[in-house]
Amino acid sequence: MIEIRFSRLQPMAVGVNSFPQPEFMQIAPGEAKEGRFESARPVGQGTKTIKPGKWRVRILVAYGYEIESVKNALAQSLTRGEEHPINPIVRWQKISYSAPVSMIFEK
Repeated sequence: MIEIRFSRLQPMAVGVNSFPQPEFMQIAPGEAKEGRFESARPVGQGTKTIKPGKWRVRILVAYGYEIESVKNALAQSLTRGEEHPINPIVRWQKISYSAPVSMIFEK
């Protein structure tokens, strides 16, 4: 199983030199959003090498019911510089996993 995470599961103890602006998307109950995932680097780079063959892939998505509080906490975290900016998001988020899909990776 390959798991693609769009957020961290645990806070980070180290500081950071740069942090991309996080994007939050509001989705109403019963509404669906579609998009395209494009990785900045090949899937599996920096981790175990993905061997060619059939794999199951699932995606981890962070969500929450109220966005303004996390945006405020994130802005304060960036201003103070006392912790990694991902930590307010990690504390706020709930996690959901997609249903796995089968993929074939070729060399």
